[in-house]
Amino acid sequence: MLPKIQSGYIDKIDKDPRNKTAFLVTVREGNGSYVPMFQYRLNLSTPSKPALTKLRTWKSGR
Repeated sequence: MLPKIQSGYIDKIDKDPRNKTAFLVTVREGNGSYVPMFQYRLNLSTPSKPALTKLRTWKSGR
């Protein structure tokens, strides 16, 4: 589950405003222009079993 974010380039990490135990993690699949980007919610309410949920996908515009 976590290899999805470990294998990419972490672009940004923010606290989830809707959940005190979660973070929003933005991951790029490479460097350069127009690479796939993903936003995940990493929920750490149970630290021994972190939950990762894909929220959205888009192409970078860099």
